[in-house]
Amino acid sequence: MLGGITMNKIVIDIETTGFDCIKNKIVEITAMEVNSKNKPTGIFFHTYINPKQRIIKDVKRIIELDNKFLKQYPTFNEIKDSFISFIKDKELIFYHTDFNIKFLQQELGFELNNKITDVLTLAKKFFPNNKHSISSMCLLLNITENLKFPQNTLNGTMLILKIYKKLLKQKNSVY
Repeated sequence: MLGGITMNKIVIDIETTGFDCIKNKIVEITAMEVNSKNKPTGIFFHTYINPKQRIIKDVKRIIELDNKFLKQYPTFNEIKDSFISFIKDKELIFYHTDFNIKFLQQELGFELNNKITDVLTLAKKFFPNNKHSISSMCLLLNITENLKFPQNTLNGTMLILKIYKKLLKQKNSVY
C-alpha cells in the first residue's frame, strides 16, 4: 500500500524467436495485472509482435507461431510506449527473470527499475531437488488446468500466477 492506494502487480510472459537476447526478438508478450491479493483484475496487455527475423526451427515447434502469421502484427518499437505505460512503477512477476528481463531490456533499450519477483527462484528455494520448468512445477503443485494448451503467453501468465500463489502459501506455512 502506498498512501492508501493498493499497488497492483504485473505477471509477464514472453515468447521469442530464439534464446539469445542480442540476436533474437520477442514475438509475443502478455502482461496481466493482479491486485494486492494476487487475483487477476481482468486488465491485460497482450500482443503478437512482428520480429522482422526468422523464428529458429526448434523454437517454432515449441511456440507454434510462424513468421507468416506474425507479419501482420506491429514491431516491438510500435508497441513499446503502450507496454511501458502498462507496467510503469508496478512490481513485475516473471518465471525465469534472467531470460525474460534480458529480452525486454534489449527491446526497450534501457534497464527496468521496477521491483521484480522471480517465481523460478521461489520454486528452487522450496523444491531444490525437483525439475523447475513451468510444466514440472505445475505437476508438482497439482496445477492441472491449462497444461495441455499450446504454449503461449496468455496461458503462461495464468500458470505463472498459479505457481506463484501456491509457492506463497508454501512460504507462509514455513514461516
